[in-house]
Amino acid sequence: MNYHKASRECSKMGGSICLPTSNFDNFMWTSYHSDSIYNITTKSVILKNQYKRSNNHQSCVSAKHNDFELTDEDCDTKLEWNCCLNSYKLFQLRGFCVGSKIMDEQYYLLDLEGVPYFHGFKNSLIVLYINKWRLYSIVEGDMVAIAFYNGTSYTPIGTHVWYITGQCHGEYVKEKKTILKLTNCEDGQFFPKNGECLTYHMKCNDYADCKDASDEENCHYLKLNNYRMNFAPSTPYSKNRLAIKIALKIIYIPNIKELNRLWEGHFNLGLQWTDDRIQIINLNHNLKAVLSNEEKNKLWIPQLIFDNSYDPISSNIFNNQTDIYVTKIESAKPMPSPQHHLYEGFVLPGDQIQIHYLHGFESYFHCNFELQDYPFDTQICSISISLSSSLTDKCELILHDQISIENQHPIEKKILLQFYIHSQFSRIEGNGSTFVMYVVFKRLFINIFCTIYIPTFCLQIISLILLLISDKRSDTILMLTSTTSLVMYSLYQNVINSITTSPYNMMIDYWLIFCLLLPFLVFVVGVMDSLLDQAIQKHKRFKERQRRQGARIKIRRIGKCCIMGMTVIFDVLYFIFA
Repeated sequence: MNYHKASRECSKMGGSICLPTSNFDNFMWTSYHSDSIYNITTKSVILKNQYKRSNNHQSCVSAKHNDFELTDEDCDTKLEWNCCLNSYKLFQLRGFCVGSKIMDEQYYLLDLEGVPYFHGFKNSLIVLYINKWRLYSIVEGDMVAIAFYNGTSYTPIGTHVWYITGQCHGEYVKEKKTILKLTNCEDGQFFPKNGECLTYHMKCNDYADCKDASDEENCHYLKLNNYRMNFAPSTPYSKNRLAIKIALKIIYIPNIKELNRLWEGHFNLGLQWTDDRIQIINLNHNLKAVLSNEEKNKLWIPQLIFDNSYDPISSNIFNNQTDIYVTKIESAKPMPSPQHHLYEGFVLPGDQIQIHYLHGFESYFHCNFELQDYPFDTQICSISISLSSSLTDKCELILHDQISIENQHPIEKKILLQFYIHSQFSRIEGNGSTFVMYVVFKRLFINIFCTIYIPTFCLQIISLILLLISDKRSDTILMLTSTTSLVMYSLYQNVINSITTSPYNMMIDYWLIFCLLLPFLVFVVGVMDSLLDQAIQKHKRFKERQRRQGARIKIRRIGKCCIMGMTVIFDVLYFIFA
């Protein structure tokens, strides 16, 4: 074995490379270094064949007992070696079978004529026999082999595959392949692959403290004991219901279909609860442990029903865009992992863990659009989420705005053409069984103002201007008023067809009806004026015609003033009330 590998294997056992006390003929590794060998003053020490490279100086030294000849060797040379052990070095065996009463948890290291072996405190021995490390149990004075390791490692220290025979996890097995770990780490330490014991706070802290980053392996995994995912977790007191904190954040609203009384919402739903049936291994500091898809499939997730969704959806679903992770509470007190766990670490019980569920949903929701005030209307729509009927007696929803529900998977947003979100608020209803978020929509008036109100207002102005034209152009007035009425009627039909039908009149109906009546009134005044003029012209007496012409002009002026005054008053009152 080369020098560095021999040194590592020896240090795993808590010892150091040394020369044996008995005679030996072949060269063996020593603890000397060629850089410091010149400080040895013993005349019998001779350093031969100094092995030096210009770019890579190596300082490994071998020795031969007969003449105590020291040689500067290439460190990659394979030589024999001897390890001087510190007696009674304590080791721990991890990952052993639960329920096994013949396998010890702790061992101390002894040296039997240069051969190391591990002696359990009660019933077990780990010894090297016929090139295999074997685990024996002492039963009534007899040694019974219960496991063996036939790997290539010089020592059984570290994580290795063993083959166990006997009782294991409540059943009898024969040469069952099992991973065991033998370490000399103290309490509060763990044993990574490189063999150097590190403290717990270095494990799973998102920083590679080991060169091989083995301290960041086997982190925060979920452990379930007698777990049934179809049943809700229990509470400390049977009369209490399990608190499920809930929050909802709307990401954006891509579409509102007033004709179908539907609105589409894209939102994130956040849930938070505890489950005393689970354990989390190695959840370090304030970091969160994101569960794998395999762990999600085993976990109970509260089933929530979206009451007013167009397509039925439920919260107990997840996909690649679902985040389920756990965090520990501030007052959490981690416990060391039990000895039968393969990996050292700390365990958090379920009552000290918060489970977080975050999922993005897309769905259409029913909404009763009240359009009496259209287009000055304010609409209040909602998302109603309720516990399933099987959970209403066991769980309750609690509004919690502090749940982190930031959008984990951004999507392209579109701007609504008819509404903007004015406000939103949430509350719990139905004795804690229903969560409702209300969304207040305000209609964007500028588009309607430009496409409807400005054109119709211009047609109003045209109608009023026609009143100022001389009565001698009555044919022109009648033609223009007819054209204005047709344009107004076409616009009225287009607007009515673009919005949902309702049993009541909307604000825009009053405007359009008045705008439709205005050119008609102008037309009626013009026709009546023409008829009166024709009737006056039939009289033969000049004075009578003059008198009647004066009355016609007065009636025409009164009619025009009434129409103008009525238009101004209507427009002012309309926008005041709107």
